[in-house]
Amino acid sequence: MHLPDEHLRDGCAVVAELDGRVAGFAIVLPIGDRESELDGLFVEPDVAGRGIGKALVEESRRRARMSGAMSLKVVAAPEVERFYRHCGFELVGETEMLLGKALVMVSRLGD
Repeated sequence: MHLPDEHLRDGCAVVAELDGRVAGFAIVLPIGDRESELDGLFVEPDVAGRGIGKALVEESRRRARMSGAMSLKVVAAPEVERFYRHCGFELVGETEMLLGKALVMVSRLGD
């Protein structure tokens, strides 16, 4: 996966490091007046299952909240629904993407 330089410059990227190397990243983009989107989440396969994905989601939620968002949306493959539910997202719909069906999930950020 490639992390675009502009996301790093704009502060949209959350990067996780483990033992001095990049272990994963997330991209958080504002998409409306009070909503942000978790536009990308990636964890290196050899470190999966160590809580890195959950930590990236939590930091993404924190950054979205700090920007004034009341919700964080993600469009995800059906295979990762359980992960996002575990991170506090709820299913709100489905959509078609280039590679097939995708789930639209939202995490309410509250006050």
